[in-house]
Amino acid sequence: MRRAALVAVVVYGFLASFLIFSQATLAQISKTVDTIPVSQIHAGMRGVAYTVFQGTKPEPMDVEVLGILKNANGPKGDIILVRLGGTKAEYTGVVAGMSGSPVYFDGKLAGAIAFRIGEFSKEPIAGVTPISEMLEISALDSTPTSVPVQAKSIPGLTAKTSGPGLPSAAAQSFANYLKPIETPLVFSGFSEDSIQRFAPQFAAEGIVPVMGVGSASDTKQPDPLEPGSAVSAILVRGDMDIAATCTVTYIDPQHLLACGHPLLQFGMINLPMTKAQVLATLPSPLNAFKIVNATETVGSFVQDRHTGILGEFGKKPEMIPVTLTIHGGTTAKTSARSQFRPLFLTLSTG
Repeated sequence: MRRAALVAVVVYGFLASFLIFSQATLAQISKTVDTIPVSQIHAGMRGVAYTVFQGTKPEPMDVEVLGILKNANGPKGDIILVRLGGTKAEYTGVVAGMSGSPVYFDGKLAGAIAFRIGEFSKEPIAGVTPISEMLEISALDSTPTSVPVQAKSIPGLTAKTSGPGLPSAAAQSFANYLKPIETPLVFSGFSEDSIQRFAPQFAAEGIVPVMGVGSASDTKQPDPLEPGSAVSAILVRGDMDIAATCTVTYIDPQHLLACGHPLLQFGMINLPMTKAQVLATLPSPLNAFKIVNATETVGSFVQDRHTGILGEFGKKPEMIPVTLTIHGGTTAKTSARSQFRPLFLTLSTG
């Protein structure tokens, strides 16, 4: 009897200590992130931005405000124009995969690096999406909605996405030097012939397929996600993988915001959200980019909107399981994989 009572006291003490520790930890994580409105930002202000150049740890970059571009990202869609500084940022320039890198002034979150200016730029000048516009995605996600509507591509027009796609004749009649930083879709396990065969469909969706600069796996990654970490969205996984990588802008215990621009602007989505490891950052005057491995799944991306993408921790992604058996020669080879978009399902099995 005494032994049972002693065990009960020990267990109670352990549970109480654990509960107190958990509540303290949650309170620490849940601290409100201070933000700064665009109205308080002006030319000459200096701050810091964070992104991963190699590995999983975000590194700081100097930031200097050049000015505010009013309505540059649509009606009431302002963009903060900044110049990046620091040894690595000046060497690599504005890099594909840097989208979403958080920018702070006096410790207050201002927004996400999301745009680049022209091609072959001699200075790392970037556009920042204000955090106030990104936080609207969270409000949108909590609004009751009806059944999602499937967006359809308009023939002859390039979709509004983070990549330039293949411009049509109509799209070539104007110039836009302020462009979202590319978030190319990395294809692994596909043949070059398959990519070329589906080039018209990619162009219609505004997708820029890229091969040989990354992969996806279920490898555990102990380092936690934080603002400035790399994060990936998976469209196909298994023996064939399609992944896109951005940078985390804002994070709380339930959600994160990333990119600062749309991935594919699909609206409501359900894509696996994974941690990512940057193997290297390749500098290039034309198209600098990060070589990335997507790793451990931590939830799902649930919104893909004009000012960024929203992820939800712990949410199980819904994908279509597919097993493909190829008969030929003396044996049959079986390959299993999962897809999200019908286009990618056809590509993977066709």
